[in-house]
Amino acid sequence: MRPARLRWIGAGAAALTALELLRFRDIGWAVDDAWISFRTARTWLGGGGLSFDASRPPVEGVTNLLWTLLSASWIAALPELDPIVPARILGALLLLATTLITCRLAARIAARAGADPALAAAAAGGLIAADGTLAYYAVSGLETPLWGLLFAAALDRMDRAAQGEGSGAAAGLLLGLLAATRPEGVLAGGLLIG
Repeated sequence: MRPARLRWIGAGAAALTALELLRFRDIGWAVDDAWISFRTARTWLGGGGLSFDASRPPVEGVTNLLWTLLSASWIAALPELDPIVPARILGALLLLATTLITCRLAARIAARAGADPALAAAAAGGLIAADGTLAYYAVSGLETPLWGLLFAAALDRMDRAAQGEGSGAAAGLLLGLLAATRPEGVLAGGLLIG
């Protein structure tokens, strides 16, 4: 398949995904659990460690370390802004990137199997674009879109490494980041490697 055609399919899938994201543009779609990460990030930035409340002993672990640390970056840079705003913007961008990676991966796998790569890319992109749950969680303020992007990117890198296009080191790094994003990343990475 010509790269220009794949780019058009990816752009179309990304545009449809963006339209689905617009359904959830109201701030009311944010999930209150997102502020747990933001508060932990603020406590960490204030020198109180990765804890919800620096004045008390920790009552739970951080289950989304990478997202909490990323949150700290925009909380530090924009202290007066509600952290849900950058989280929602980043989440939407992560879902759009996931859509593009998935289209490219589906096209490559289909081409190897002798199927129509354009149809595979369009189907994969269309499934993501039509999934309201993915769009909802992308703009919820949670780490879900980061996990999805890292999962898709790890699959893409594993597929490339299996075809002799580079080493599996990039896939390994992505799987490590996946595990740092959510605990089930350890299980997902183990299953993919196995």
